[in-house]
Amino acid sequence: MLSRIDPRVNAVQALCLTPTREIAIQIVDDAVRPLSTRIPGIRYELGITGVDVESDSVSTAHLIVGTPGTVKRWIKDGYLPTKGIRIFVLDEADTMVSVKTLGADTMAVKQKIPPTSQFLLFSATYTDEIMDYAQKIVPNAYTIRPPKREELVLDVIFQVWMDVRKARGGKLQVLKDIYSFLTLQQSIVFVEMKREADAVAS
Repeated sequence: MLSRIDPRVNAVQALCLTPTREIAIQIVDDAVRPLSTRIPGIRYELGITGVDVESDSVSTAHLIVGTPGTVKRWIKDGYLPTKGIRIFVLDEADTMVSVKTLGADTMAVKQKIPPTSQFLLFSATYTDEIMDYAQKIVPNAYTIRPPKREELVLDVIFQVWMDVRKARGGKLQVLKDIYSFLTLQQSIVFVEMKREADAVAS
């Protein structure tokens, strides 16, 4: 989205819809804010419940990340002009286009976006129903599907599986043992809890 924005143009140029305010906040905090520091003059805004805007005002942001209900209302009230939008992104698209959940609001927003805009839909899962609905939103779209899980294993990655349920000292001790005798240039350790990550890092 950021790559499609011209900071010299004073208009909303990118719009990202997410199913929840938490995801919208995460996108801004973890992606938009840090990456936009490399683009002087870029402005962004959260379009979520709880963000108050003055009546008869117009957004000065280049990029808006928000939820369908709030964004739909902002468009209706004239706060979010859509004629300058170049890119429209749906995150968690399986939820966003589902007829049972947010599909109606998403479609209402999409109808206000210029047809020349780029439309991107991101999702970890796509049912046949959602694929059909997505085709209505973006007919003749390029579809990029990752390989099946078993095809994602790279030859350059050494993988091993260990049953550590009965290991003395548990998983952390097994990790210590592995790092004590293997010379590893790079490795990734996935854990479930923050305290586990802290323990592994220590």
